[in-house]
Parts: sequence; structure tokens; C-alpha cells
Amino acid sequence: MHLRKYARVSSSEPALLTRADRKPEEASVMSPLDYAGGLVKDLSLGGCRIALAKTPLWVRTGATIRLEFELPGLGHVTNLTGVVKNSEGRDGAEIIGVEFQFDELEFIEYRGWGGSVRNAIEQWTTQKSGDVFPIG
Repeated sequence: MHLRKYARVSSSEPALLTRADRKPEEASVMSPLDYAGGLVKDLSLGGCRIALAKTPLWVRTGATIRLEFELPGLGHVTNLTGVVKNSEGRDGAEIIGVEFQFDELEFIEYRGWGGSVRNAIEQWTTQKSGDVFPIG
């Protein structure tokens, strides 16, 4: 029985996470501690899973974060808001589950494709649907 609202597809793209709980006037003075690198393991229209080698204290369940990652062939997504829904240690890394919160502040640098970030993610997951795998 399929319980997910959106199909998830496998991915292996680098991601940059930043704190979203900073005041706008503090955004220009963010320190290296306000950033974290990871690897998008799977992606759907509703969210993604990201593997982190080092997990900063601000990446915890319930935290709001900003994401930046590549949609190969479509473009580079920036400023996508997400909420950390869960985390687990696996294979020497922390895996976090992130639910996207499309707030119209996100954008994508297009490579021959037009539309919103939401439409780009939907297009990308549809293109990769042959690689769909079930996730609990």
C-alpha cells in the first residue's frame, strides 16, 4: 500500500542548508556556523531526505531551514524553505527528512526551462519516475 502523497525519486545532488531563523538584518552577516553541506538522497514534490556528515545544532526536528540544490537538466534551486520533520543516524551520517514550504521566496535559475520551483521539482521527479522507489 502506497502511503505517500508524492512519489520520491533517488537523487545524489549536493545541497547547501542555511538557518532560516535569522532576522533579515542579520542575513548579511551569517557565519560559517549558519551553513551546512549535505547530499540530497531522494526528492519529491513534498520534500526530500538529506544526508549530513556533520549536523549543526540548529538542524533539529521542527527547525525551519533554507535549501539550495541542483535539479540536473532543469536548473539551480535557491532559497527553498523546508521544515525538518525527522532525523536518524545511518551509515555514519545523519539523514534528515525535510518537508518543503513553498512560500514564493524560492527561485530557480533555469536552463532552457520555465516555471516555478514547485513546477520544476514536479517536472524533474516525473522525468526520473523510472527510478521511483518506495520509502516507508
